[in-house]
Amino acid sequence: MIDDKKNRIPCSHPCESYQIAKVLKINEDDIFGFPYIPIQNKKALKLINERGGFETDMLCFGCLAEVRIDLERDPHECPKCKHKEIIPIQDLYSMQCPKCKQGVFFEVLTGIIS
Repeated sequence: MIDDKKNRIPCSHPCESYQIAKVLKINEDDIFGFPYIPIQNKKALKLINERGGFETDMLCFGCLAEVRIDLERDPHECPKCKHKEIIPIQDLYSMQCPKCKQGVFFEVLTGIIS
């Protein structure tokens, strides 16, 4: 969520609606159930659409940094080294490790739900 000073404020689950309301300076009741229940307050919905987003965990193949970017708002490049070859971490499954060139990424199901 983007605040009035253009700073990006993380609004993590659970209790994201509380943080969103605080950042946007609106009543939390106006967005109760967001994002699972449609928002009836049109002004609140407009603010969320204008100033909200979703950051994706990415791996940079240039500097091997794990970074977070909003794929709809941010440049598709590593914010640390500006390399253009970045990939969502969730898409690394079965790819060769860009560092050692020997290992392969695999998925481990832990049963944890977040």
